[in-house]
Amino acid sequence: MVYLEQYIKNIKDAIQPDNLGSMAYYYHADKTSLKNLDLSSYQGQDLIAAKGYCGIDLAEEEKQKILRPGFKGIDISSTIFKLVGAYFAHSTAVSPKFAEKFQDTSLRNKYFISVLVSDYRSKLVAELTHSQTSENWLYRFLLGLTTYENDNLEELQKFLITTNDVIDLIILEELRRKFLSQEFSVTSFINLSAKEIILQVLANFQNATNKITQVRRAGRSSFEIKDEYDVQDLLYSILKGIFPLMKEEDPVPRQGAKSSRIDLIVREEGILIEVKMIKEADSNEKEFVEQLKTDIQSYHKSEWLKYLICFVYDPHRKTKDKQSFFDLNGTQSVNGKQFTIDIILNPM
Repeated sequence: MVYLEQYIKNIKDAIQPDNLGSMAYYYHADKTSLKNLDLSSYQGQDLIAAKGYCGIDLAEEEKQKILRPGFKGIDISSTIFKLVGAYFAHSTAVSPKFAEKFQDTSLRNKYFISVLVSDYRSKLVAELTHSQTSENWLYRFLLGLTTYENDNLEELQKFLITTNDVIDLIILEELRRKFLSQEFSVTSFINLSAKEIILQVLANFQNATNKITQVRRAGRSSFEIKDEYDVQDLLYSILKGIFPLMKEEDPVPRQGAKSSRIDLIVREEGILIEVKMIKEADSNEKEFVEQLKTDIQSYHKSEWLKYLICFVYDPHRKTKDKQSFFDLNGTQSVNGKQFTIDIILNPM
């Protein structure tokens, strides 16, 4: 079977940047792309929704007409993408219509809403808790209400062969993240690429290292992880056997006598692994988010780079807002150099 990444790529390649569906995806996964969109072709309620996704304030006259029926009676809820964008633009006015639509729409659309509008996640969880069927297994799995079993493979395959739009893309990417966060391998039905192998190793880092950091045999000393250099050394030991050409080196050229920090490089795959560790003395994740933002801007000098994987190890669970890391995910373009960023936070 074509591996999961290929399904994601197929839909991404087909995305057109000039519609509300693509805006919904960018809002969820790649907010930087919203800054470059031209809204001049949007009119009426579509423009209101587009402004909502882009975080642009509405004019007073737009606020007044947000709920008026449009051409031939079409209103703000005529498409799920228009409705969600309008909710972001003026939640107070749209909330009643939004709540009504959530009750009447499909389970697929409800999941889409719950991903973009976090207040609706608990509503969907409550609904699925009282309704457990094979048809809604996928959404219960994504919401953490059930686990993956071999018996679910058929249902998963049925979903994969029907994927075709940005809602499916969001579901696929959430599915990938869910699999990577599990303490089991899904390679029995997904042929992993080099990047996916690394993501899976990182997502299971703490689980894998418990053996040498907590439980060793015959009184042998445990390995102590004090900082990101210890994390990097462990990752090097784990990944070197899989990628024998992997190196530790400066990812960008030296600036005079100054050198950037050492990172893990799988150059033949175009992969750079950036490592951060949030230590017990750190209060939260804010400093590390800012560090990553700064680091990302320097990597355009690596001509070979295709994939930047940022691993944030948070053994003391200091992160208060996980989304602040995940907002960095997506395609980045710096000085004409384009590369993809994946953030792995472990433990979740």
